Amino acid sequence: MRRYLVLVMVLVLAMAACGGDDSGSDGNGDSDGGNAATSDGGDDLSLEDLGFDSDFDTGDLPDGFPSELVPPNDIAGQLVEIGGITSVSYYSELSFDEALGRYEELLGVAPIVAGEVGQRVATWTQNTDWVVGLFEEDPLLITFTEVSG
Repeated sequence: MRRYLVLVMVLVLAMAACGGDDSGSDGNGDSDGGNAATSDGGDDLSLEDLGFDSDFDTGDLPDGFPSELVPPNDIAGQLVEIGGITSVSYYSELSFDEALGRYEELLGVAPIVAGEVGQRVATWTQNTDWVVGLFEEDPLLITFTEVSG
């Protein structure tokens, strides 16, 4: 039961972090490098506005975090602790399919993959002390939420 509560928390944190759909373009065909997300109000927010740090590194990770899970090509990361639950999130330049392949090699086939192309979600809730979630957006959001402390 706790794993499902943590999964719900991951989804809530991810939705709060991503703030909406982002095409990576300013409307004139110019890319913003994936460093903005659009809130429900239509305002462009940088990753820093969302609490992500472009200088986030492995030294910022909590004790016991499996370093092999750190995504390559990360753009920014953040560590959030709410009510005794620790969550680590990254935005990455990996595509959803690249990340899915990487984490399937590390954690096995994703037991949950849902959504249509462009809006897919994959999660791993078994055989790890961390719930892992991939959220297909631009850039890709990868979240890790600690299941046991």
